[in-house]
Amino acid sequence: MNSAQKAPLALTPEELRALLEVTLSNNDREAYVMFLVGVAHGLRVSELIELRRRDFEDTATGMQLTVERLKGSMTTTQDVLSGVDPLLDELAVVREWIENLKPNDRLFNLGDRFAVGRRFEKYAKLAGASTQKRHIHVLKHTTGILLRKSGADIVVIQQVLGHRSVQSSMQYMRLTTEEIEERRQCAFAMAGGVA
Repeated sequence: MNSAQKAPLALTPEELRALLEVTLSNNDREAYVMFLVGVAHGLRVSELIELRRRDFEDTATGMQLTVERLKGSMTTTQDVLSGVDPLLDELAVVREWIENLKPNDRLFNLGDRFAVGRRFEKYAKLAGASTQKRHIHVLKHTTGILLRKSGADIVVIQQVLGHRSVQSSMQYMRLTTEEIEERRQCAFAMAGGVA
């Protein structure tokens, strides 16, 4: 399989948890909130550092985030996710984080995209992520891969990630070598009447 056919590198759910947990254990709440929002919405680092309080709007059922996507992508408006797992309860985390911010205040003051990238690399390393997964764009890839693995179709992936063209989203439909082998073995077992 050539590199053009490989699925993008993404964090596993366990690696994502480890990343978020290590930011908290290092008392870096700002990095934790940034990484959580980034993966919940499939954001690029440049989109993350531009987020302001005014981008979050309370709704009757919770809160929504509107992002002016970069690189010619579509503007997206998405619900801020709530959950039973406190580590992944984006709604509770964001509400607490923005509580005292003014509308034009930036959400994060971690520096430029290079400084944010270095901080991500530091925590990804501490979380045990492989060297290839220690770049912040892996958060966007993780969103796309998690969507595909949850059964989302290509249109959902396109809309969540803000891609104008479905072709940009197609990379997330590629299977990993492990997924291909697992499906091949399952098909072979079915042929033998085992499945």
